[in-house]
Amino acid sequence: MRYVRWRAPEVEAVDTIMLGGFGLLLLIPHFILLLIKTRFIIPVIYSLIVDIHFHEWEAAHHVLSNRIEIALIVLVIVSWIVTLVRAIKRRLDN
Repeated sequence: MRYVRWRAPEVEAVDTIMLGGFGLLLLIPHFILLLIKTRFIIPVIYSLIVDIHFHEWEAAHHVLSNRIEIALIVLVIVSWIVTLVRAIKRRLDN
């Protein structure tokens, strides 16, 4: 019979958090591929760049920044609609 060595709950908590963090690191490439596939990569890159590099500008022009981001998201949705319409047309033509 094997005995498991007792470990303090703090050590177990740290191990769980570290393993969870590494698990999230493994999901990052899949998340990026999902963003690319759904065409949301441009709005996300815009948000990251504005939040990280242009924080002062974003604070001074908050409404403009939000409208640009909304416009990018609307363009993504319009591209989905155009793609869907083209796919339906292709199916009906064949």
